[in-house]
Amino acid sequence: MGKSKNTAGIARLQRWCNDLERAMPIVAYYMKLYTVEKILSERGEQEVRSVAAQLLDQVELFKREAVGEAAVLALIEDQQKAKTVVLNFALKMHNGILEKLSLLGHTEDVRTGLWCSMDLLQCILHLWSHDEDVLSEQERAECQRRVKHVKYTLARGKPEAPLAPLAPEVADDQGPPVFVDEEQPMSSSPSSSPAAAAAAPNMQAVLDQEQKISQVQKLAKYAISALNYDDIPTAKAELQAALALLNTL
Repeated sequence: MGKSKNTAGIARLQRWCNDLERAMPIVAYYMKLYTVEKILSERGEQEVRSVAAQLLDQVELFKREAVGEAAVLALIEDQQKAKTVVLNFALKMHNGILEKLSLLGHTEDVRTGLWCSMDLLQCILHLWSHDEDVLSEQERAECQRRVKHVKYTLARGKPEAPLAPLAPEVADDQGPPVFVDEEQPMSSSPSSSPAAAAAAPNMQAVLDQEQKISQVQKLAKYAISALNYDDIPTAKAELQAALALLNTL
């Protein structure tokens, strides 16, 4: 007897958790949280719920091991920083898959990569879309746009080009676009890990950049405040400091 759609979908997410553990552990941490929440919300079979228990144990172990590692701990405690790292990783992976799609066509490896990138983008939407202070409207729209593009490509068996349209444009004689079933099981044939293929970003570099951008924003606010009091010299000094910091990015 084959797996149910729910079980097949969770098995796919579990595979990404394992792949990401090797490629980017902090991204795997959030994929595990997403998988657990998805299992609990869907009231899956006992076999699937046991997967949730195993993943929760791994999550707790990761948190304990992160104590003493400032960069990793920051990505657990600060959701803004966590979103930045996970989103950067997801977009870089998806862009890489799109390049392979244009060069190689709809191969099994490319199809696997599309599934992985879609699940990771949906993980981001699930975990952070409820808070605009963490995931901006623009970031949410971009994730949703890419998810739609992947679903269309998987359903049609060929790439939809270009990615730019928010929704695929289909000629009248083709009928409406058919989107892929999110719980559809993948082929069991071996393929390379799309998560491992994506180069892991330097976490400290990402955090440093975010801190610099935050400082630039503060300096710009100080300049505006100075202008409100006609304090031109201070406004110039703050803007020059902001520009100098921007030039290091």
